[in-house]
Amino acid sequence: MTTVGRCALCLQAGVELVNSHVLPRWAYKRMRAPDLRNPNPSFVQRGRGSKQTSWQLKEPLLCAPCDNHRLGPWDNYASGLVYRGDGRFPVLELVGARHRETNEVGETAEAFDPGKVDVDILVRFAMSVFWRAHAVRHELCRNASLGTKYGEEVRRFLLGEGEFPKNARLLTYLFEDATVLGASMDLAMCLPVGARSGKHHFHRFILCGLYFHLLLGNDLPPRGLCLHHAEQKLLVLAPASQSGIVVDLLGMMEREIQRG
Repeated sequence: MTTVGRCALCLQAGVELVNSHVLPRWAYKRMRAPDLRNPNPSFVQRGRGSKQTSWQLKEPLLCAPCDNHRLGPWDNYASGLVYRGDGRFPVLELVGARHRETNEVGETAEAFDPGKVDVDILVRFAMSVFWRAHAVRHELCRNASLGTKYGEEVRRFLLGEGEFPKNARLLTYLFEDATVLGASMDLAMCLPVGARSGKHHFHRFILCGLYFHLLLGNDLPPRGLCLHHAEQKLLVLAPASQSGIVVDLLGMMEREIQRG
């Protein structure tokens, strides 16, 4: 059934809206195991158990030009960076020099110069996913709202009509190991979710080895690791087995799978 309405991105009214994905459609295809009797991935929802399903989170949101020609190339670019089924992580073949970075509280981390990675496209891809989760009405994204102010600033940024939000920091992590605690990170994705931490809000999502962490607010850390604002752009190498979000995610998955 055709849905006619206003495109959430370009705001053009009276246009046919396509079923736009929050996470790229290629990610769902990559989750499938065609050699198994049931090739569909497991969908795990906190408090509701798990099930194998072909369902994908999408809804009439954007006009075809915005979905296909603006967001589409960014989605396609990201597909060439993430883990492959054989454990290869193409982004690591594109990055430049490796550094050991120390933050203002003395914590250290390994990080790469972007090298041949197109930082502008990667930033726009990540921000588009955060914005899509903000814009849809599905209950699974009820905690992904960027708020009216930042939602509009990000929308204008994606359209090329505004700058990257001043009071935002986008940190980008590369999970070093493909398999952690018995689960494959190359076959794991997590929808954007947000929460409040002190005087700012944070949002994050995982996609086949890439982890994006967005901070919003007036009281933010320095711009050092922000993939957009920092003078020296860096991609942080993060062992998945030491990542709090991964350990929490896998713990939740185990509990929900047992719940069934």
